[in-house]
Amino acid sequence: MQERKRKKKDEVVQEALGTRIRQLREKKGWSQEDFAARSGLHRTFVGNIERGLKNTTILTLLMISRSLGVPVAELLRGLEKRVEELRKPSPK
Repeated sequence: MQERKRKKKDEVVQEALGTRIRQLREKKGWSQEDFAARSGLHRTFVGNIERGLKNTTILTLLMISRSLGVPVAELLRGLEKRVEELRKPSPK
């Protein structure tokens, strides 16, 4: 059996991380526009991250975590579990 090639980007991981960032932003009661202004990122970029359409760098994660007032580890907490849940085939 041929081993599956590793993708350069993994949309499921991006989606799970984006969902986590959105949850933390909404917990603060901020709109995407408010969050973008606080983090120094463009609003459309923030939206793309939250929808899992953009991959983020460590520096971007630092900007996001600082603006949310949480450590980067908090952004990543539970990420592996969420990725596994998203990868599970949906029941038919």
